[in-house]
Amino acid sequence: MLWKLPGVQRRQHLALLGSAFVLTASARAAADPQASALVIAGAGAVSLGGGSVAAFHLGARGDLLFLRDRDRAMGVGPFVSVESEAFRSLSVEAGIDWLVPAPSVTFPFTFAAGGYDRRDDAGARQGVLGEILWGSHGYNFDGHYDLAFGLFAEVRYALGSGREEDVIGGVAIDLSLLGYPFLLAYEAIAR
Repeated sequence: MLWKLPGVQRRQHLALLGSAFVLTASARAAADPQASALVIAGAGAVSLGGGSVAAFHLGARGDLLFLRDRDRAMGVGPFVSVESEAFRSLSVEAGIDWLVPAPSVTFPFTFAAGGYDRRDDAGARQGVLGEILWGSHGYNFDGHYDLAFGLFAEVRYALGSGREEDVIGGVAIDLSLLGYPFLLAYEAIAR
């Protein structure tokens, strides 16, 4: 017979066929990277021009999460952001995000740690930061972009002789949500 292999017993042959079927019929892992882009706005106590002041905070943040295959899965990945306080400073931040699903609620927590470089009237400062974001960060089964929004709190600590500390809080809104009113207006006009 053609299907018999020389030196292989019938049970071994069936086990080989079964293994081959399982290996070829297994589903593809859906743990594709998921990207998101946020506009962040808030206020806080920040060091500007050599002193600590209350200031408006505005920025843009992007992240890329790996290892997720569903909404309630953990994810890890890099983030980068560009931010300003009272339009008197410019900060570039980068680091690592860790998305942790909350057990009893729909909205996960995203913990971030990294470093920053800020330029303002007092000069350039570098430091470390920590951030917590709580809100929606769903998994997109049809693409690589996931919709995200929520509330955040960030603490920054400047390294060097200044030893300045910043505390900022606010809201993070998905960048795509800001375009929806324009899309709706366009659709209404085009009809």
